Formats: sequence, C-alpha cells, structure tokens
Amino acid sequence: MKKIIILAVQILLAGGLTGFAQISTNSIHDELGQLVGAINAKTQAGAMPGDLTNELKQFDTILANHPGDQSEAAADVVFMKADLYLEVLKDYVNAQATFVRLNRDFPNSRHKAEAASVLAQLDPMVAMQKIRDSQVAGSALPAFDESDFNGKAFSLADHKGKVVLVDFWATWCIPCRLELRNVVAAYEKYHTQGFDVLGVNLDVKPDDLDKYLKKNDAVAWPQYFDTNLVNLTGKFPDQNLPFQNKLAVKYGIEKLPTTILLDGDGKIIAKDLRGDDLVDAVGKAVAANKK
Repeated sequence: MKKIIILAVQILLAGGLTGFAQISTNSIHDELGQLVGAINAKTQAGAMPGDLTNELKQFDTILANHPGDQSEAAADVVFMKADLYLEVLKDYVNAQATFVRLNRDFPNSRHKAEAASVLAQLDPMVAMQKIRDSQVAGSALPAFDESDFNGKAFSLADHKGKVVLVDFWATWCIPCRLELRNVVAAYEKYHTQGFDVLGVNLDVKPDDLDKYLKKNDAVAWPQYFDTNLVNLTGKFPDQNLPFQNKLAVKYGIEKLPTTILLDGDGKIIAKDLRGDDLVDAVGKAVAANKK
C-alpha cells in the first residue's frame, strides 16, 4: 500500500505535525491541529489502538461543529481520519468506509485522486481483515485439503479429534525460528497425548525449507509449501510475495509467526500464543480433549 505522504498524522508522528495549527488560520485546522497533537502525544507514549477511541470520535465532532462546511479543511478532517485508520491502526475496514465517505461528501476535494487510488488497493486488504476478524475463540477454522512438502496428504480432517496447532512461519523469519523452540517443546511433551502440529511455511524457495528441516530434525511435523510462489516472483513486491502463499491468503495471514490452536472439534481455542503460554495452553487443551 502506497504511503500517503501528505497525511498530517504521519508528519506529526515524525515530529513535524506540532506546527500544523500554527500555520493555519482556519478554525477547522486549528481544531484538527490540536486533535492531531493529542494523537501524537498518546502514540509517542506507547498508546495501543484501543486507546485512540475518543480521538477517533473527535474527528466527527470537529465536522459537527461546522455543519455543511464543504471546504478543503473539512475534507482534511475526513482524509486524516481515514489515513489514521489505514497507516497507523491498520484497520482496513474502517479505512475503506472513511475513504468512501470522503469521496461521497467531498467529491471535489484535492484528496479525490489519492482516495481513489487507495480504495482501488483496499479491497483485498479488507477481505483479509474480515477473515482474521472471523477467527474468534469457539469458531471453526475452515478446513484445508492440500499436499505437504513431501507430497503426502495435508488436511485438517485427518487430525479430527486431536488438538492441533496450525503454525504459519518461514525460515527467514527470526521470531519464527525462536518461537519454534516452544512449538517443539509442546510437541515433544504432548504429541503422544493427542497433539499435532501442522506447519504452513511461507518461504519462496523450496531449498530453504529443505535445508532447514534437514538441519533441525526436531521440527518433525508436516509442512505445507506453496510451490506456486516461485511462479509469482516479480508480480509482487519482495516483502509481500511470501504472503501470497495459498493458505496464508485463505486465513488472512499478514504477519509471522501466526499460530492458531484448535480443539478436537477443529474450533479455535486461541491465536498467537507464545512461549510458556503456548505450552500451557496445549497442556490444558489436551487434558480437556480426553474428557
């Protein structure tokens, strides 16, 4: 996704947004500058997305204070809210809705072309977010039926009745390799008690995975590798190519490592467990599965 360089929020986050209100005599821009300053302060203090709920509402408060205003300043308010969703919060659903609002309410805005460009790229990102948002505890993970790296069946159905960890990872991902130690620990402790791991590897070159598995024989569970990624080389930016992996797309994967822990019925227990939390959760799931 192309960065929107003119976004005032991003400029402030970089240290240049604090002067926004000072260079504008427009009252909307004055209010907007104060709001962005508050967002900047919270962000610099380590605020999480949920901590900006009130600030997000204040964008609409500014517009409500100036009913019927069709100025570029009013359009800036909507534009900045949309790009805050997009670039800072990574909330693509609300970003899309807000860019649509911008085009609808301010059809002649200077942001029109930029908004149209972003909207053209947002559809697949929104689709992925909706997939991720549907993966809540207690919901069933949609099944897959593929072949693993060695050409054998790779299917959730084959593990029905067992606790399963679906692990999305890559050999080039350092956090993945570090977390594999905990996955190995859980596997070695609970595999004989009804726990399986299914790896989904997002490497692009099969040799990378092959060499890693031969060197690290403790990673003993099956791996899915999408051979079609080799054919997609050059069609996506390098950093996005691994995420075109068939199963990564199916499950809305946007970061590594991502893990999904399933109970014996294939329902989600939890996502992205790490370290001792993963091992403990597997132990509890295995015990519950025996009852």
